[in-house]
Formats: sequence, C-alpha cells, structure tokens
Amino acid sequence: MSYKITILRTQRHGEFLAAQRQDPVTHKVFVAGDRITLCAACLLPFLEESWDAIGGTHCGQSATSGLEAFETIVETPVGEDADSVAANTNNGSVSQPVGAVPTSALGLRPIPVKLRQVPIALLN
Repeated sequence: MSYKITILRTQRHGEFLAAQRQDPVTHKVFVAGDRITLCAACLLPFLEESWDAIGGTHCGQSATSGLEAFETIVETPVGEDADSVAANTNNGSVSQPVGAVPTSALGLRPIPVKLRQVPIALLN
C-alpha cells in the first residue's frame, strides 16, 4: 500500500508533540521519531504500524495525508515589515487584536487564488 508518512521531529512538530496526542489503536503517546499518517477524511493521526493493522482504511476510505500538509505558513503582508509580523505570531507573548485567530501546526493555509463574488439570481 502507498500512503503518506510523516516522521515526527522535535523542532518541526513541537506543537503536535506537546499536545500529547495518542494513537487510537495502541493508545501510545506520539514521540519524536514516530512514523505517522493522517486519515485524509477526519485527520486522525495513526502510527504507521496501526494504519497497517487496521487494513489501511479509516472513515470508509484509504486516502492519507502527511502532517506537513497542515503546517502554518507565515507570509509577510504587503506594507508590513517582518518584525511586526513576527511580533504577531510569537505564540501570544505580544497582545493580539480581539478576534485574532492564533496560528497552529494544523492551521489552514491561505487560499492562493483571489476569490470573486458570484452573482446569485433568486427564482420566484
């Protein structure tokens, strides 16, 4: 079977490891060096051995995702310098505006396409 594997690293996946998440099959807490895969449907992480043991399927499908697909990318907005962006993304040591969404390792990446409003015609 072919599926995406992530080898957990302390520096790269520190936030994921700090969450003390467990493999749903063995209940082992993930540690640096573990080889994991994520169910593409529900994003539940599994040890590679556990994924193989359950037949390489979960949520009625066999697709997987690597943890890197959900890493946060910090981009410098036009007109702002790198220092102000770094101050806003340093895990809360500088106060953030009300309603600001904290970034996380499993956050969503920005959409690279400019979206346009679609006109909607209501039927009578």
